[in-house]
Amino acid sequence: MTAKKYTEELAEWVQKKKSTRPRSIAKISFLALKKDIEEALSSGFTMLMIWEHLRETKRLTVSYNTFTKYVSSHITNKKTEIEKKPEQKPVPQVALPKTKAVTPAAKPMREKGAGFTFDPTPKPEDLL
Repeated sequence: MTAKKYTEELAEWVQKKKSTRPRSIAKISFLALKKDIEEALSSGFTMLMIWEHLRETKRLTVSYNTFTKYVSSHITNKKTEIEKKPEQKPVPQVALPKTKAVTPAAKPMREKGAGFTFDPTPKPEDLL
């Protein structure tokens, strides 16, 4: 006989046990299967295929919508956080040669009347 992993045994126990909090059971069941789901996703299987298989084998009883939310919050977001945080190496400070301070040229003042002006009273010739 093959000894089961504790997480597999726990997942089966959670499935059998009736609870007053089904949401927490669904999340716990998902988290117990998290590594398997990550592995299947990295192998190229779609979320729909994984969810259908888990649902048919009764390893997971959540809706597809809930399953995708769990995947995005517990698997996909963790990967993007890791990718976003590359190692930051200290950049050595290099002394730059001093240059003349360039002052921006003063903008010429616009002439009054140049540009758009709004007239709230319509001209009769502009109306249909």
